[in-house]
Amino acid sequence: MNFRSQALGKRLTVKPNSDVLFRRLGDDMVLFHLASDRFYELNSTAARFWELLNSGRDVAGARQQILEEFAVDPDQITNEVEALLSSLRQENLISDDE
Repeated sequence: MNFRSQALGKRLTVKPNSDVLFRRLGDDMVLFHLASDRFYELNSTAARFWELLNSGRDVAGARQQILEEFAVDPDQITNEVEALLSSLRQENLISDDE
């Protein structure tokens, strides 16, 4: 289910996988998945989105905060959030919190 369809219904909440360690390095963030022994790097916008998810924000709230903090087009950030969530799910870095 994508962000646009979730926006019409209940709030989508995702949570970082507990097997993922993360550390901010400057503007970027490095994630390390203990189970897969793989590293991932997030740019500044994705790093901030990760922090917001990790603090318990739902996807819509995190997206709104990103819009307030970064000079980005709302449609562009929606597309980027969808792509980021898809990638994070594919790598088992997050899960939907039902």
